Amino acid sequence: MLVFAFAGVIGETLFSEWWKAFYTKSFWAYKVEAVAHSYTSFLNFIPWAIGGMLFLNILGITAGATLNYRAIAAAEIPFYLIFALALLVGLLIQWIVFHSAGINKFKHASLSNYLFFIFPFLLALAVCVLVYSPNFVGIAVAFGILGAFFEYLFGKACELFISKKLWTYKYLTIDNDHFTPLSLVPFSLAGFYFWGIALLLQSLLKNFFAIIKVL
Repeated sequence: MLVFAFAGVIGETLFSEWWKAFYTKSFWAYKVEAVAHSYTSFLNFIPWAIGGMLFLNILGITAGATLNYRAIAAAEIPFYLIFALALLVGLLIQWIVFHSAGINKFKHASLSNYLFFIFPFLLALAVCVLVYSPNFVGIAVAFGILGAFFEYLFGKACELFISKKLWTYKYLTIDNDHFTPLSLVPFSLAGFYFWGIALLLQSLLKNFFAIIKVL
């Protein structure tokens, strides 16, 4: 859980930097104990530790009956490598197109520019669908909807107990900037992010104990 705590804070900071490269305003802004241009907060370590475990539970419930995700974990080429490589290729294509076309930063979120923004994720998801299973689409939807739902509940609980919003969204907001439908894709990405981290840790620990056994 400690790894998930730091991974979550780092992940949301990197996502914010990615968003800010294409849009004039940040995707969100933290209001309490904020750091890194208000992209994250010192209060987020425990929530992300719990969030990482939540995503793994969502994976187990969603994929349990339709996708042998344990077989994917044991595949010769790890899932997270394929996903990460496809994501990086998408980011490279996106960056080249954005700068070669001389596009200015987007002032507003529209369907067209948002689809352009999430292109790397869509590419990574499409590759996994082709390599593994079409059920990856269902997993992505579950990660996005349930992740956003539980974040909404957590935010409301924070507001109730500390009388402050922990964060506010900046684009297409609902409920006094507390929620945006644009967050569904980032939460879907977060689910695959934590799944990949869990598989990587599992692999590292397995190799570590194998070495110890030999010694």
